[in-house]
Amino acid sequence: MNPITKNLLFVMTGVYLIVVVVSAFKLLKLNLKNSTKANLLEKKILETQLKLKEQELHYLKMQIHPHFLFNTLNTMYGFALKKADETP
Repeated sequence: MNPITKNLLFVMTGVYLIVVVVSAFKLLKLNLKNSTKANLLEKKILETQLKLKEQELHYLKMQIHPHFLFNTLNTMYGFALKKADETP
């Protein structure tokens, strides 16, 4: 037998060291993969929130135009009732 393999403690320490190093690299790889997925998901969420805010803004702008038209027609109606010179 080789003199290195005679010492059981040395062999077990070597095996455990290899297992720990391989496990650490595997965990680092999984962590990197999960963080990449999380960043991609966060980016998609932010893009969706941006689109939602743009749609809300568009909806609010659409509400302003009918309100402006109603006020203008109501003012003209008021002038017409008074038979004011500003009506035309």
